[in-house]
Amino acid sequence: MKHDALILPMALLCVLVFGFSVQAQRRAARPDPKAGVWRVVGKDAEGLGWRGSIRITTPQRSSGNLVGVRGYFDWFSFDRKTSGREFVAGTFHRDSGSVALRGYAIRNRKGEMSKTSYRAFVSRSGRSIERGRWFGKDVVKGNWTAKWLSAK
Repeated sequence: MKHDALILPMALLCVLVFGFSVQAQRRAARPDPKAGVWRVVGKDAEGLGWRGSIRITTPQRSSGNLVGVRGYFDWFSFDRKTSGREFVAGTFHRDSGSVALRGYAIRNRKGEMSKTSYRAFVSRSGRSIERGRWFGKDVVKGNWTAKWLSAK
């Protein structure tokens, strides 16, 4: 009889403990990347520094936690030999904060740039892009970060 009286409280305790631990493990969805202008800095594997900006147009909810992202990078190499605009499109994953972009068109101003793939993470505040990397065919790999400037 005493044994049966302990089963119900123990079962409730297990439900409560496991229920809260599952809730604690879920990550809060990150805010979508802000539309507007972001200041970008980067460095490629050959040590060349890059600066510029990325303009993100209004993110479009795709399905569930995926958000479509479009925009363009304006890049300038520190040695002033290469600059141009690269139009990009991709997805942002609200659960992980990861963003994946792929260049689909280039307008070279000086020198020659190639279409590039980009991966990075949007911070929990939604005001910076961190741990970015770029890569692709005929591209010197590199790392980049961005800080949100304005909605203009």
